Amino acid sequence: MRGRRAEEERHRKAEEIRRRQEIVPHVPPVLEGKNEYVLANKLFAEGDYVKAVEHVKNARSLKGTTNTDIEYLLTKSFYQMHDYDTSLIALEAYFQLSPKAVSGSQQYTEMVELRSTIEQARKKYQDVLKEVENSMVHVPAGCYSMGDTFEDEDEMTNEKPVHEVCVKAFLLGKYEVTQTIYQTVMGKNPSKFAKGGNIPVESVSWDDVQAFIGRLNEHTGKNYRLPTEAEWEYAARSGGKEELYAGPGDDIALLGWYAYNSNGSTQPVGQKLANGLGVHDMSGNVAEWCSDWYGADYYRKSHENNPQGPLEGIYRVVRGGCWRSKPYEGRAAARNGLEPNVGNRLVGFRLALSQGR
Repeated sequence: MRGRRAEEERHRKAEEIRRRQEIVPHVPPVLEGKNEYVLANKLFAEGDYVKAVEHVKNARSLKGTTNTDIEYLLTKSFYQMHDYDTSLIALEAYFQLSPKAVSGSQQYTEMVELRSTIEQARKKYQDVLKEVENSMVHVPAGCYSMGDTFEDEDEMTNEKPVHEVCVKAFLLGKYEVTQTIYQTVMGKNPSKFAKGGNIPVESVSWDDVQAFIGRLNEHTGKNYRLPTEAEWEYAARSGGKEELYAGPGDDIALLGWYAYNSNGSTQPVGQKLANGLGVHDMSGNVAEWCSDWYGADYYRKSHENNPQGPLEGIYRVVRGGCWRSKPYEGRAAARNGLEPNVGNRLVGFRLALSQGR
């Protein structure tokens, strides 16, 4: 009995191994190509345009789908990704493939209309990129005393000790990034005060800002970034001057939109007085993300030359007053932190660029 059971067990295991080793039926490349195209269409409908492009290119290499359909989906995908140059290349390829065969079809008519739409969007996008470039202000290199130099009665311990910091020359956005610029680059406007135009974008997390900067750099060939905390305060104080707010004098109402003059909302950028460098709204409107990790006690161990903040942390630095701030929160030395994956209606950002980049 034991011998028979052992034999049956050997046969069972052998059969199981054979089944595992069965060859999966071969899928013809043509059918595989059709499947890739179907998947690409599904991904496009779901808004995953990057993966849609990946699968439609696979479909092209495997055949099984007409070339006009391939270029049709590539055109629409690149358009949604705001890659207008590549979208136009795919569109022209569509028309060159077999214009007589597709002329008059619904797809062809759609592509004719899309050409005009893409060209207009491309011009608007280029205008926005030029606007960003032209609004960068030169901030000269220099050294200053960073922290609360006014011994304010509302002083925060995270603003002490005052310490010497030197920064290299860099460029900084004259204005906070607006809703028009953000929507043109990213195709969406997350702002709670979604008024468009020259209103600063808000409700963007630090992570969202990195995605925006990545796309902006891809399309401009530049290396835009967020300012470091040390750069931000240096620029806010007109190049490290002993200023309470981001500009001359002690009247925050002249320099920024804050709790007592904002009417409970963000306002168009650039309406308040600029500081000594020609930069607006660093003491109000929206608070601004910086590149650094936040450390409440970082000033005790900060490097003197071009400090980059702690090596790690839980929060990213947020600087500047906002439309809901009290005056002491709009001081140039005031600092705070927020989780990098969190966005709220108080926080936006402005761009920086290292000199020569």
